[in-house]
Amino acid sequence: MEAEQLNRNLFLFKFYSRRDRQEVLDSDKSWYFEKQLVVLRLITGDEVLSQVELVETPVSIQMYDIPLNQRTMQIVEGIANKAGRFINFDKKAKIGWGKFVRARIALNVEKPLRRNLTIRQSLGQPSEVYYRYEGIPNFCYLCGRLGHSLKECERRSEELDEEEILSFGEWLRASPCNPFSTKMESLSKKTNSENHDSCDSSDQTASAQEVVRKLQMDKEP
Repeated sequence: MEAEQLNRNLFLFKFYSRRDRQEVLDSDKSWYFEKQLVVLRLITGDEVLSQVELVETPVSIQMYDIPLNQRTMQIVEGIANKAGRFINFDKKAKIGWGKFVRARIALNVEKPLRRNLTIRQSLGQPSEVYYRYEGIPNFCYLCGRLGHSLKECERRSEELDEEEILSFGEWLRASPCNPFSTKMESLSKKTNSENHDSCDSSDQTASAQEVVRKLQMDKEP
């Protein structure tokens, strides 16, 4: 692979192997360089440099509190699309079971992280679905966007009230699960291990409750 710098924040990567290139593009995790997010996009060569948009990065999300009777692939795909552009589900997972549903999305890095979504149950009652994001880089607790911290946020006033409740926080993070190709049997074997990359639904319950507590103070339309 070769890397060529086109301008201050734009690089061109040339792969000698299509297989290697596809492995990079198909990864369900974001890429980083010196702790900074690297947004990748496949180009054909017909693009104009000034018009190349790099705004999406693949992220795995966990969606909590989806009613059991709405855990169909069509409905859950729509819920995932509210957080980003839906890519796929965990092919080995059973979408109707577990404390959360996991999906892979293309996250728009120029928009705030979606925290929750109000949906309607079969009898019309409102129900809240909560999002958590795996492996995301630093993000701002004030505006909810990736790539900068609260101290660096342009929207922050000179003096932030210490008692002010921020709309975003570490509770939006989720422990990374294994890749989509990993079998559920191997996931269950790691449930009681100390492997940080395991995906234990029950282990996320306390954090999910924290998400609910935070959002009760700041409902999102």
